[in-house]
Amino acid sequence: MKRIAESLSVMVFVACFLCSCNGPMIITGNLLLKFMSDRGTGTAADPYIIENKEIDMTGKNANAGIQLQYTTAYVVIRNCHIFNGVYAQNNLNENDRADNLGILFQNVKNATIDNCKIEYNNMGMWLEGCHAVTVKNCRVLNNRYRGIYLMDSSNCDIEDNEVHSSSTEYGDDILLNTNFKKFMSVCQYNDVKYNETKKIHLMGNEYTRYNYIIGNTWEGGPSEHYQDSHVGENYYY
Repeated sequence: MKRIAESLSVMVFVACFLCSCNGPMIITGNLLLKFMSDRGTGTAADPYIIENKEIDMTGKNANAGIQLQYTTAYVVIRNCHIFNGVYAQNNLNENDRADNLGILFQNVKNATIDNCKIEYNNMGMWLEGCHAVTVKNCRVLNNRYRGIYLMDSSNCDIEDNEVHSSSTEYGDDILLNTNFKKFMSVCQYNDVKYNETKKIHLMGNEYTRYNYIIGNTWEGGPSEHYQDSHVGENYYY
């Protein structure tokens, strides 16, 4: 019992230190989420709050500015600024494109990302194996690879975000949603504009809709647009 108490004390100390220094945050499980949050109890009525973090990734060489995995407690991440992940390591190549992200969620439930600014990273956000995650009112700017990438997740809501000025050096596309019809996530009212990318590819279901695809170019011409047949109505300019 004493050893368990000592281990928990060390965990609390490390979590509090990491939370206070505004460095990259790696959170695995509800217990660590509790310690690294600013406040809250993790319920729907009183979610954990992580807010107002300025996370400069320069030289950090971390997977993400905020990496959250295997959590089920309710949490809101808001008003955070995560930047310069693209400068975290030199000579990034195509095999490194899933590192140095702004936000990485893996097997996360009941989380909200609200009003965050994610810029100059290798990728903006990668959400994989998630359930009931909301991303809203975020600005995903000047990232090197994909802006918002949702994979194998259910009942998520990607809404009212801006993906702007990404530059995909390897000719890859910006995917707003990679869910197939059975997962029934929502991806709507997002602006994908003025990116330098070879192609924009919208996937998902009928709730991938009402997104505005504006002014995206590649090598001096317009970007290619791909939209799966079961996707809803979107607007291209």
